[in-house]
Amino acid sequence: MAWKADFLISLAIIVASSVIAPVALGTSYIVGDEKGWALDVDYQAWAKSKTFYEDDKLIFKYDNKSHNVHIVDEKQFKFCEGSGTPVLSSGNDTVNLPIAGRTWYIDGVGRHCKDRKMHMAIDVLSAPPSPPPPSSSPPPPTANSVVVSTDHFAWVMASIIILVCHHWTY
Repeated sequence: MAWKADFLISLAIIVASSVIAPVALGTSYIVGDEKGWALDVDYQAWAKSKTFYEDDKLIFKYDNKSHNVHIVDEKQFKFCEGSGTPVLSSGNDTVNLPIAGRTWYIDGVGRHCKDRKMHMAIDVLSAPPSPPPPSSSPPPPTANSVVVSTDHFAWVMASIIILVCHHWTY
């Protein structure tokens, strides 16, 4: 009988984690959507079409032989100057947005920032709004840049494995 109580408690934890975890993990955005971090993309317009919150992530996808990403301050952004700043160069870089405020990014290769629009400033807000109540039917799928977090899937799967292993020990 004790295993039934443990089972129900574990099941409640799994259900709660599937509701809470996606909010806590934030949203991941591929910078530039399907174009990625590339020449002649209007990143200011792209950024203005999104709302960024603390704990969201930016994913920069690009050819690392042709581009990089510098995380800069406002003055460096204005002059497209990235020397002495953190440089991302893997071609698939994730930037966490842990605090509210403004952040700036540029490509430090050649004149990509000055002449080819490879610069972006974003505003990160403090907290996301409360999730809306569930609708009676899910909305139709759309093509956008929001990436489903594998962290949430891993969290739920780990909970299920613990539940099953715990059940077999009784």
